[in-house]
Amino acid sequence: MEWKSIFLGVGIGVLLMPVLFLIGLRLFLWLVARKLRSVVKNIEEQGGFQVHTAGWSNLNLTPQPALVEPKSLRQQLQENFLTKTSLSSQEWEQIRDRVVFVHDELDESELRQLGFSEMAPEGSARERVKGLATFLGSLQQPVEADVYVLNQDSCPTETDKG
Repeated sequence: MEWKSIFLGVGIGVLLMPVLFLIGLRLFLWLVARKLRSVVKNIEEQGGFQVHTAGWSNLNLTPQPALVEPKSLRQQLQENFLTKTSLSSQEWEQIRDRVVFVHDELDESELRQLGFSEMAPEGSARERVKGLATFLGSLQQPVEADVYVLNQDSCPTETDKG
């Protein structure tokens, strides 16, 4: 026998061993699954039980988003305003408690809570308060809104805000 044929035989054996092992493992697992199916079927028939199994096909492996409390509309409007404004941080600190965001989803009672006591009798919320406070600008996102800063004397107190 030549050394060349011995090395060839050993090489082929080394390459085939993992393949044969995996084929054998696959056959073993198939036989176990088949036996388990018959056992589950017998259990369900005898006792009226229903067995639920989890497999790769019905397993939900998609990552779930973290539970984060959604931001209020006011917080979203404030963040949007702060990214677009030219106010300095010192100016913002002076007026932040008096800034109100008026959008058309507000009703009359909510406008009064914001500090608008005298309003136009008709129109959208934005039209009814126009000119009643110092206008700072408009926002388009997440809703169309006008930004006002209320005068010191027209600001609602903590008890008024409820």
